[in-house]
Amino acid sequence: MAKLLVVDDEPSIVWALARLGRDLGHEVATASSAEQAFALAASRTPDVILLDVRLPGIDGLEAMSRFRELCPRAPLLVMTAYGDLQTAVTAVRNGAFEYLVKPFDLSKVQRAWERALASLDRPPEPERPKPEAVGGMIGRSPAMQEIYR
Repeated sequence: MAKLLVVDDEPSIVWALARLGRDLGHEVATASSAEQAFALAASRTPDVILLDVRLPGIDGLEAMSRFRELCPRAPLLVMTAYGDLQTAVTAVRNGAFEYLVKPFDLSKVQRAWERALASLDRPPEPERPKPEAVGGMIGRSPAMQEIYR
């Protein structure tokens, strides 16, 4: 069972998303503002956060950096009814795992949650050693080493 945090100031959206999350067997906490969500995230770290862009007080895009500090592993799914390109670019640059435009079908949210939760199961990719460059050529394989010689 995953812990989901839904942050939106529209009661009908919150109700539908909370019900979907619970029907899927997850624990769901809800907040109507970023400030309220920060307190919830600090007390019970969510596995996934679904965050609206337009919120009273601190908006969702500004709140993303604070959520990164509070729950660095939790994927942020950003949703908005005002899906313009600049908002999408800002959300992605701020670390959005996925960007959803309202109105959306609940099955789309379910798939986004599933992808976000699946991403938590993947071990971090090991850092690969950087190949050495010789005269503008890059490579460590025996064949490349022979070429260098």
